[in-house]
Amino acid sequence: MSKDVKMNKEEVSASLDRYTEDAYKLAFILTLSEEGAVSVMEDAVEEMTVKGGWGGADEKTSFFALICKHAKKCRIPPMTAEELTEKYGKKSDDFYALIAQPKAERARLHMICYEDMSEEDAAKAAGK
Repeated sequence: MSKDVKMNKEEVSASLDRYTEDAYKLAFILTLSEEGAVSVMEDAVEEMTVKGGWGGADEKTSFFALICKHAKKCRIPPMTAEELTEKYGKKSDDFYALIAQPKAERARLHMICYEDMSEEDAAKAAGK
């Protein structure tokens, strides 16, 4: 992260505390990589901070939209299904069906099912 983001971190820590866990899950579902998820999170936090997007009524949707945006640009290779199974154990068939979807659809479905976002907000955040 840049120096500016670190300096502003105190100002946004309350928002980050609220969303970090859920945002990481979304970033992981999109990148299918722990390293990719961390990279995407750092980029999204930095952009959100630079834009002054914290504290607004739609900060969660805006933050998740930035995660989707940066996940599309992430060049860190995803883990294979075998690697995911080895590291996290056997997942349900629903999980494997989800990760087989394109990134934008994975994002939309994750936000609807796990973040209780409306169809409209999830589609907007996912860039659909």
